[in-house]
Amino acid sequence: MKTFTTYALTATLLIGLTTSTFAQNERTGEMQRARMKAEMYSLWNDDGWHPTTVETFLFRPDVRAEIGISARQQQNIRDATRNTSYSTAEDPVIKAMHEEIAQFVREARGRIADAPEETQKRYRELLEQLPIKTVERMEATQKKNMTNAINEYLTPDQLLKIKAYQIHNMSNTSFLSPSMFEALDLSDAQRKQLGDIKKGMEPEYEKFVDRLIDARLKLSEKHQAEYAQFLDGVTDPAARANVFFDHRKEVVEKVNQAHPELQQKLDEITEFGKNFAERLKVEMFDVLTDEQWERMTDLIDNPPDYVALLTAQHRVARENNDNRPSERQPGFDAWTPGPNSWQPGDPIPEAYRQERNTRGTFPRPKQPSPTLSD
Repeated sequence: MKTFTTYALTATLLIGLTTSTFAQNERTGEMQRARMKAEMYSLWNDDGWHPTTVETFLFRPDVRAEIGISARQQQNIRDATRNTSYSTAEDPVIKAMHEEIAQFVREARGRIADAPEETQKRYRELLEQLPIKTVERMEATQKKNMTNAINEYLTPDQLLKIKAYQIHNMSNTSFLSPSMFEALDLSDAQRKQLGDIKKGMEPEYEKFVDRLIDARLKLSEKHQAEYAQFLDGVTDPAARANVFFDHRKEVVEKVNQAHPELQQKLDEITEFGKNFAERLKVEMFDVLTDEQWERMTDLIDNPPDYVALLTAQHRVARENNDNRPSERQPGFDAWTPGPNSWQPGDPIPEAYRQERNTRGTFPRPKQPSPTLSD
């Protein structure tokens, strides 16, 4: 399943560790922000067909046998994914950005520095956004191709078995996708309800993402400033990266002592994110009928053998990754991104489970939504 571990954040924020200076200029900061935002929205918009999930079911012989995926189905999906390509020349969004850049250059006769300030600002924005948007569009295209291939070559029964795994493993998912509940035989009305719930909560999520990124970048900037004293004369990229690991503890402690308000703000936003993810799950659970609820809890409490095996292996792999120092970034290990408010093996809060078993499908009292302060 797709959990938002520190991989993507580390890739973007280690830029400061390997460049010639730790000073965050405006361009670097905006690129970091854009990449982090794109990654978090990929979680929010995830339909469940994350490459890790697909590889688990396609390339493990024991799992393929349990679900009944043939070698031919596996090869068809693999070929369909490999044979698709992404072309920036054919992408309308990227093409439009290239054309706008070219138009600025033509109008300025190649001398952008002499162009009006507003034109220069937009030109810089386009140059910064272009590589980020290209990667974003490429990944979206590849994911769409993968989804199409899976839906084309797997049978409905096989797809439902994968959805069953996703339901059991939902505690490792940052934000639930309505599509996973297809294993419970949703009605058209329920599909719409689930989609409306997520759509209705999206403005709140947008605010959360912006605040979280602001808090993380502010804390990261302080860490980078502290690391600068250890980097004087260190030019080798590998050696510069080692500075991070060698001095991480003292840098984090010094920054926390000097700027406790930054960590406090990050903790506040983190807690909001955890509660937000839990509220999203509970809202979706309330859409399920009593029969669907019982089927879901049975899947979670008594999973098929292949689901139990994969869940255990996933947990071990995640714990190993979380404990690898190479996946840590100063200021970013107070919370593993992708709110993990429910621990693996307990995807349903016990209080909600008891309430639901008592009241059935009677409407829950409307719960007040916590606010995120400025």
